[in-house]
Amino acid sequence: MNILSFRCDKCDILSYCHSTGISLQPILLRLEHLYQNKADIPTDDVLSGIESIYSELINGVSCACLYVPHCAKNFFKFWWDEELKCLKEASVNTDKLWKAAGRPRCGPIFTERQSSKSRYRQCIRDHQRAAVEIYTIDLHEALLRKDGPNFWKVWRSQFNHLSKYDQVDG
Repeated sequence: MNILSFRCDKCDILSYCHSTGISLQPILLRLEHLYQNKADIPTDDVLSGIESIYSELINGVSCACLYVPHCAKNFFKFWWDEELKCLKEASVNTDKLWKAAGRPRCGPIFTERQSSKSRYRQCIRDHQRAAVEIYTIDLHEALLRKDGPNFWKVWRSQFNHLSKYDQVDG
């Protein structure tokens, strides 16, 4: 089961803020009206007003789908950096040159392609290994410090756990 989550670090923040501001402004006005006139409005009307405001609030915030990408939790590789980007670009360029040269099986073009590809793959493996070691070290240090909350924070960030409850109040 692949759980999708919003990636706020990859979103169009200005557009999202503008859109939510426009959609939430009328809700704020209704809330202010309810608050100011709470003594004059029957309780049942206040409760139904709150329910409708809650629904509108959910709809207003749901515009996040338009501006905030949502993808699998591990879709973006947090360990990807500029070094890997450069090595990938070099690998792609040498591969294109090799193909343009007729795909030779020996010679300087072939050798450069193979070494570029090898450096890129090795760097990926190193970065993946380092990412795993970071979590292992963080977990180990939290255990040594007997820092339970930090230990579980690191544990949950590494191992995707499913929420036990999908709905609240029905």
